[in-house]
Parts: sequence; structure tokens; C-alpha cells
Amino acid sequence: MKKISIKKTLCATAAAVMMMASVTGCGKEEEKTTATTAETTVEAGTASDATDTTEAGTGDVAASEMELPDKFVYDGKFEVQIVGYEYLDSGEDYEYDFLNVYFDLTPLDDRLRNVKTIYWTATQSGTELDLDPNSSLTYDDAEHTSDIWLCIQQGVTFRSMVQFALNKGDTSVVTVGIGEKNGEYEYFDVDPKWDMPDIRHEKFELAKVDAPAYGPGNMPEFTGADYDVKYDLKINGITDYSSVMELDTDQSPVYYTCVGISYTITNHSGKEDSPFMLFSSDNHVFQDGVSLMDTSPGQESVDYGKTQEDLPLYQKIQDGETIDFVEYYMIRTDSPIEVVQRDFKGTIMGDMVFEVEPITEN
Repeated sequence: MKKISIKKTLCATAAAVMMMASVTGCGKEEEKTTATTAETTVEAGTASDATDTTEAGTGDVAASEMELPDKFVYDGKFEVQIVGYEYLDSGEDYEYDFLNVYFDLTPLDDRLRNVKTIYWTATQSGTELDLDPNSSLTYDDAEHTSDIWLCIQQGVTFRSMVQFALNKGDTSVVTVGIGEKNGEYEYFDVDPKWDMPDIRHEKFELAKVDAPAYGPGNMPEFTGADYDVKYDLKINGITDYSSVMELDTDQSPVYYTCVGISYTITNHSGKEDSPFMLFSSDNHVFQDGVSLMDTSPGQESVDYGKTQEDLPLYQKIQDGETIDFVEYYMIRTDSPIEVVQRDFKGTIMGDMVFEVEPITEN
């Protein structure tokens, strides 16, 4: 198989409007430097010796008293460790400034948890803040986006970020709430004038996961009737490696390695449907405990250049019909990948582990 160069980075973090129970995006679409990278790690910092005092909604808070909060643990489901903050004065580029809150997320149960598991809220000077709509953009050193959709395996720690749009020129204390979908929040204060730990450019590495985490790793196929789903599926394995080109913030090309995984599916839904509609929501491909982003076919793949309507994944097949198709995923490292197929209750129906061909730099 052809070896393609890959920059070994993790997904850049995106703060999603959909993560909020009570915060909505403000709808701006400017493409400026406002997001961050998840390829970071940090020693949890402490407050600086700053002596400024800022008035928050609950009273005066001295900047010298600011510190990182303790871990938040939610009913044995997941824990969140706040690891740093970053205040960004946008100058004349935006009508608001920015606050990045970096955190480590660790699922504690065996359900599929993702970054949007967490709900956020924030207030400043009595005003409820919006999640920044530009937070899916990247810095020059950030090469993946939209990690809110990534699923994280039990016990694996993943770094991400939420970004708020602050009142323009307002450096008073921001009260941030973190919670679950039920709207119960725990709060901590952030002072933009505090010398906050900025972990954006420090390295974060996922712990290597070699063994299957969700299944036995030897279940290549199943019959849907045994699991009350409307399709039969076989996981055929890796078909190819190919390169995917994206543009960075300077509009320069950046290349990633993607892997194609082949499946065979039989429609038993009782109606015409596509493989995408039948199985995609239950399919996950993990590497080092974090799911991979799906992508378009790479330049060396047999599906390169095809429109969505031409790809077998999206073609309609009749009830009882069988079709082969390939899905493509951006891989991060040389670690094995685990392909997991679950039903809506979380039961493992198919599970295979494949070794990844060693990836070398050009």
C-alpha cells in the first residue's frame, strides 16, 4: 500500500452552538483567527501575582485570587478538568472579543460520549454571552475542526475548547457554567486580566490504545434480525490509503492521510434506502480511543472525484439488495483502528481491529 505523509496532529477544537442549552450563536461568519488546536497539553497553572480588582456579577474578585477550578464530575458519566483560559482582544476586526476555555474530557461509563456531551453558559457584566460562531476556524497550527462530534471511549482523556464572544472591550470577570443537558450547572469565574494559562501551543498526546475497547475485535459481520436493525453488515477491512488536501488559514495546502474501510450491507428496511441512512449513525472508527473524522475520498482512492450522488454510500438500494461501499477517515497516527457497529441501545453488533500501515513523512 502507498504510504502518504501525515502531520500527526489531533483534531482542532470547535465550540459548537449545538452544545448550548441556554446560549445561542450570534450568527457572524467572518473568517479570522479565533479558534484553537486540541494538540496541546498543560500543567494546570495557578493565578499570577496580578493585583487588579474586577467587578463580577457576584461581587469584587481580585485577579490575584483567580485559579483553575477543580474537576467537575457528573453522576459517574464524565469528568471535565479545566486546564486553561485565553482572552483575545480582537481589535477592530470584530464587534466582540474572545474567551477560550480549554478542558480535558474523560468519559466514565461505557456509553459513547462526545465533546457536545457538555453544555456551557457564561455571563459578563450581567449579560448572557454567545458561543462564538467562528470557533470552528483554525490557527495556522490547527488542521482539523468540528471535534464536537468525536466520540471518546471510556477512560480516555481528550482535550477540547469552548469559545465565548465577550462584550467588546469589557475585561470584567466572566462567570462560566458547565453542566449537563438537564440545565444543572456548576460555575467558576475567569478574569480576562489574569495571566491565564494558555495551553494552545503546548503538546497534548492521546495515550496509545492497541486493544479493542468496545468489543472483542473479531466480529466482522452480523445479521440485523438478531439485533432488531434493518440491515445486515460485513466489515471487510482497509482498502487503501490516500491523501486528502485541505487549506490552512493562509490558504496553503495541507495534506492528510485517510484510510478507506470497505463494508458490505444488505437492506432489510422494507423500503428503498441508502447505506448512509441505514447504518452511518451507528458506525464509529476509533484510534487511540477517539473516533476519527470521516472525510471525502483521497486523491489516490477509486472514489476520488466522484460526487456524493455517485458514491455507493449514498445510492438508494431496494429492500433485499446488497451493495459494497467504502467510507474514508482521516487517521492521526500509526495506532491500530477499531471499527465499531452498535445498535441504538449500544449493543455491539460488529467490531474489528485493523493494524495501520506505518506512515512516514515525505
